Amino acid sequence: GPRRLLAFKDLLVLLVFGCRVIQTVMRMAMGALVVYICEDYACTEASKGWLLSAHAFGYSTTQILGGILADHLGGKAVIAMAFSLAGLALASSPAAAAALGLGGVAAAQVVMGV
Repeated sequence: GPRRLLAFKDLLVLLVFGCRVIQTVMRMAMGALVVYICEDYACTEASKGWLLSAHAFGYSTTQILGGILADHLGGKAVIAMAFSLAGLALASSPAAAAALGLGGVAAAQVVMGV
């Protein structure tokens, strides 16, 4: 048959890498965006810290759960669920902010950290 440039597993690794880069950029963007978010909402220093740490909270609190799920469902399913949740959280961030204010933004950041 025709020779492929990349094997399927190579392509999968590149796609996962690309998703992780995008997630890292989204996480890092909060540092710059918190200035603009706090222009729209009354932010204290504590709420700024809350917003900046929300992603890390979601990430650190779901590591064991993710491992347990991966043991039962497989790594591919868990990664697909995590990326899907992160995408949905990003897409719903404006609605969450409009409905819940800073709490909505922080909640979306927690879910993006999953």
